[in-house]
Amino acid sequence: FTSTRDILVMEALKFVPFSSSIHPGFWTELTKVKLEVAGLNEEPVDVIGTFTNSDPPGGALQPRLSVEWNAFDKEIETNWNNFSVKGTVTVKNTIEAFKSEDKAGFI
Repeated sequence: FTSTRDILVMEALKFVPFSSSIHPGFWTELTKVKLEVAGLNEEPVDVIGTFTNSDPPGGALQPRLSVEWNAFDKEIETNWNNFSVKGTVTVKNTIEAFKSEDKAGFI
C-alpha cells in the first residue's frame, strides 16, 4: 500500500516465480517406501513438501518448493515462513509402463 494524501493506492498483485528442490534423502525414503510398502503397486503415494515464501530480512533466497526426506510422514513441521504442500509421487515398475503413460494427462 502507498498513501497519497488520504487515498490508499494498492499495488497490483504480482506472480513471483519460485524454484524447486528435491533433497537427496527423499530418494532414499522413496526407495524404502517402494520396496517395503508399495511393492509392485503403481498407484500414487502421498507426499508432503514445503513452500517457503520468504526468508528473514536480508535473506537472498527466492520462494521455493522443497521435498525433503520426511515427505512420506503424515504431517511435517512448518514455521512462520513455510507452509506444507500435499501431493503424490508415482513410481512405474517397468520402462514399458512408463512409456505407455499418458504424460500430458498425468501432469
